[in-house]
Amino acid sequence: MCTGIGLVSQQGHPFWGRTQDFEQHFEYAGVKIPRGYEFTAAFTPFIAEQNVMGIAWAKDLHQSPVLLDGINDYGICGGSFISIIFSSMQ
Repeated sequence: MCTGIGLVSQQGHPFWGRTQDFEQHFEYAGVKIPRGYEFTAAFTPFIAEQNVMGIAWAKDLHQSPVLLDGINDYGICGGSFISIIFSSMQ
């Protein structure tokens, strides 16, 4: 199960973190996606409207990057989480 946490410093600066507690090994790579990058291999092709930095699966990184966690120019961030409890429910 993955865990996320958000904190705000005494100076008012937000911080965000998470764990990735998968029971298998994944190859990850740090990525920087510039504003205007065209995702042509996506199911619905689109153009990135913001600069984004994050972590992606290293497999097929240059063809179709799959961003797992990231943050954009505005500081909006997000991550992929998995819950074993919900994924095993029928």
